[in-house]
Amino acid sequence: MVTTTLTKIKKKALPYILNIIKEKDPDIVVTGPAFNAGRYGMACAEIAKAVVEELDIPVVSGMYIENPGLDVCKSIALVAETSDSAAGMRKALPVMANLAKKIVKGGEELGSLEKKGIYHKVKDLQYLQIKEAQKELLICY
Repeated sequence: MVTTTLTKIKKKALPYILNIIKEKDPDIVVTGPAFNAGRYGMACAEIAKAVVEELDIPVVSGMYIENPGLDVCKSIALVAETSDSAAGMRKALPVMANLAKKIVKGGEELGSLEKKGIYHKVKDLQYLQIKEAQKELLICY
């Protein structure tokens, strides 16, 4: 079931989603939060991976530590640690929003990410060097 769903996403939905994001030309894309929903986490991770690799736009997400999408997502996006269910939405969204603001501002030190419940991102992230924030924040969920 998961393989079938991800195959459909990659072949049909992913190009459509990427086209919409490309048209909007945002400074950042937010996927999730996925909590511990495995298929949703994998979909968020696949979208994040495509956005970073194909459009070179940074991504913020939120996932529970046991979500299978975390392994893919944490290597390409900043991922906020969330609870295992949507009951933790009120705690997850402010953390994700603050990360997004820091990325869009650019050059702001993030400090020790693990201590803040943030999983690592792609490259060395002592400082984020992101283009000027002039565009809208596009949230994909």
